[in-house]
Amino acid sequence: MKNLLLLAVATCISLNVLGNTLLTTMYSADNRIKIELFLQNDSLFYKAFFNNMLVIDASNIGIRFTGGNFLRNLVFDSKRDSIINETYTLPSGKVSEYHNFCNETTARFTTASAILEIVFRVYNEGFTFRYQSPGAAIANVTFQQENSFVNVANFESSWVQKYHPDYSWYYEKRDWNLNVNTEHTQRGLNTPALIKAGNVYLLISEAANDRQYATSRLIANNKSGCYNFEPVGNINSPLPFATPWRVVFVGDLKTIVESTLIENLNAPSIYSDFSWIRPGRVAWDWGGEDAQNVIGYDISKSYIDLAARMGWEYYNLDDGWDSNRADYQLADIVNYADSKGVKLILWTHNNRFANNRQDIYNKLSAWKNLGVAGIKVDFWENDDQATMQKYETLLDVTAELQMAVNFHGCTKPSGLRRKYPHFLTSEAVLGGEFYFGDMPQMVNSKHNINIALTRNVIGSMDFTPCDFAKKNGRVQHETSWAQQVAHTILYESGLLYFLDHPNNYRYHIAESFLKQIPAAWNEIKCLEAEPDRYVSIARKNGADWFVASITDAKRTLNLNLSFLDENKTYNAYIYKDGDCKSEITFDFQANLTNTSSLQIPLLDSGGVAIRFSENAGLPKPAQQKWEAENAFTYGSKTTDTDGLCSGKKYVSNLGKMNKLKFSNINVEKDTLYALTIFYMSDEAKSAYIKINDESEPLYYDFRNTGGESGRFLAMKNLVVPLHAGNNTIELGNTQGFAPCIDRITIKSLSDESGAPNVIPYENLQKRFSWFVKENTITLNSAFAGNFTLFDLQGHKLNTGKMIAGENFIVLPEKGVFIISMDAGYESFSFKTINK
Repeated sequence: MKNLLLLAVATCISLNVLGNTLLTTMYSADNRIKIELFLQNDSLFYKAFFNNMLVIDASNIGIRFTGGNFLRNLVFDSKRDSIINETYTLPSGKVSEYHNFCNETTARFTTASAILEIVFRVYNEGFTFRYQSPGAAIANVTFQQENSFVNVANFESSWVQKYHPDYSWYYEKRDWNLNVNTEHTQRGLNTPALIKAGNVYLLISEAANDRQYATSRLIANNKSGCYNFEPVGNINSPLPFATPWRVVFVGDLKTIVESTLIENLNAPSIYSDFSWIRPGRVAWDWGGEDAQNVIGYDISKSYIDLAARMGWEYYNLDDGWDSNRADYQLADIVNYADSKGVKLILWTHNNRFANNRQDIYNKLSAWKNLGVAGIKVDFWENDDQATMQKYETLLDVTAELQMAVNFHGCTKPSGLRRKYPHFLTSEAVLGGEFYFGDMPQMVNSKHNINIALTRNVIGSMDFTPCDFAKKNGRVQHETSWAQQVAHTILYESGLLYFLDHPNNYRYHIAESFLKQIPAAWNEIKCLEAEPDRYVSIARKNGADWFVASITDAKRTLNLNLSFLDENKTYNAYIYKDGDCKSEITFDFQANLTNTSSLQIPLLDSGGVAIRFSENAGLPKPAQQKWEAENAFTYGSKTTDTDGLCSGKKYVSNLGKMNKLKFSNINVEKDTLYALTIFYMSDEAKSAYIKINDESEPLYYDFRNTGGESGRFLAMKNLVVPLHAGNNTIELGNTQGFAPCIDRITIKSLSDESGAPNVIPYENLQKRFSWFVKENTITLNSAFAGNFTLFDLQGHKLNTGKMIAGENFIVLPEKGVFIISMDAGYESFSFKTINK
């Protein structure tokens, strides 16, 4: 198929030759889309109209394979028309019940030696066509050329990737000159491709890419708007055959985003029992550990514990689990996860398996027998037929073994989850895993908006959302935290992977929301959208609606609630942008109906996530904030301006005589609270925290975040006792310099009254206990982490690791000492005396 490009250019130039024979006219059920199929100079063409406006000009279609040349000299034989009207259900997707409703026309053509049928389906939201041969069974035929053109009339612009076999790139806005420049002509483009043509949007893609064929590049030709599909590699298939569907969505963005056309074009599943298939939320170590390939048993357990605590269904054990550096056996991980009620998904490279069923079965059945619930298969990076065959063989075997599947570094989805409902998600996107690296700007708001209108339209998308900070607490704020939470609604994925470290979810204002976010939906509504600018989507799960809105530029979301169910009254749980990108403000609005509206301001690269429920008793996180620049200070202080900080200011030059005192910290009862300190530092430093005037100052370590500006903002969680009523918190360092401080927040340890992780003030000793004997502290801790030993003046004397259990810390001399314990998500300090 190497000569297709030159032929394509010639074909596009000759499309307007007069003299054609109309073979048939096809309509959508609502009559808004019309397709004309005609012969012109003995070759086959079609045109498409939307509301009587030409949207696809004359476009050549045809195919040539050994024994059958259906590019020219076609002889029309007959046609048959039918109506497809069926419903079916799947465990995951945009909707729970799918409606496949279209008009189908099958046109038959003959040559001296072969028969070809071209099948058109016209839906209310687009049209599709494919080639099939009903001929007698032949061992194999070789496909030599496919002419499948989409000649867009009134082309204005497109949002499409340059060709990448793993589909991990941008859907950039392109005029036609950019589409056909040298780089793209040589390599082609990916689908889906979103196109604006006048006042209509088109989305070009494929469906039912199975073992019989290959996936295609999209080629942009010299004539403006003229695309064609170019299958990748060599293709050999037995007769009878059917190619993938060539798909063109037509309409407004709302129609395109809500469509399930891609699934509808696939064959039904041969399996009737879906009860074992569980969409779910996934704790993911590779993302949370900032791409650390080999992790230890204790780290793996921390992600299982995260999943258990959050109520998530799965933990993904990623790359490195079979390394000789791993300090565990696979069975150890499976058993620990099982003890916590968490299912294990196991990462693997696709090269682990030969491209034959027996090898795949032997290896997967061994994992299944251990208790592995699913697999994540990575590094495919090929669209050729052999890769499609391997995909489908893996899906066949995992269906038999009842294992969930996630493909990574792979081709785009083509609706195969209808045939294989356990195929719950795939990557094929530049997603969140690029966000935690050194260039988080790669995953910017324009990109995040555009993938909701392109990639996620055609199938489940493992974007891996919700990254607040690196594992060391360094804040990520290319996009706002509220936008990060919104991604969990905005992007549909049957396996919803969470990108962040366990420490960064504990005590977060969105923690209770993330416990409750679903991974399967009943309904979708696209409320508003414009490429590069904004998108707002509503999804329904059970009786509740969830809304996500994200934006590139600062704007006010005017949210009309007409999508809510009639005759019901809802409560809105709103997680919106705060004063800066690393702040979420919670708001609760009651007594809302489908005649109500909300106005919500969004930051640059901001967003909002909302749950609408009739239940007024869901968690309502109460978090208070105090700005460092407004705190009472001893000595002199320096207030610096920085747009990434809350209030656009922070305080530097702290330590020695300079200290902060936050006052009017009012809480309802005596108990422990999460104190989060937002700070920046150009080196490792320490600072004391003094709760109320009568308490002793206790020292804590603060990491080197990389600098002293808002770009290097980080967060540290401490667990501190507060009294009911008014409290003060003092921060300083009597011996050295303290970090720069942006703000502090206070929050209950849980948003749910009586929840297990609410620790009564009087039961603090249950977390740890200690005694001193013979210049040694014996410390019994309920958690593992790090310790630092300070003298009473704040001099750091010793640091080390501590385990969950008994620890021994040698004291250098007699006197009073401070022990600071850091479990990652929380820190404690206490004072002890060595007499």
